[in-house]
Amino acid sequence: MLASSYDALQNPNYFPEEKLGDFNLNNFQDGVLSSTFMVGLLVASPIFASLAKR
Repeated sequence: MLASSYDALQNPNYFPEEKLGDFNLNNFQDGVLSSTFMVGLLVASPIFASLAKR
């Protein structure tokens, strides 16, 4: 662990392996998914606010 941290500090382009989560998404797919969620939340928020006023 210590050697790999040292290598990463010495070389900013050092990435031993790409970390994938449970859904096996790369960075681009993960960014699109989170951005889509945020846009959907911003669009739906006024709709739910108007429904809550009734």
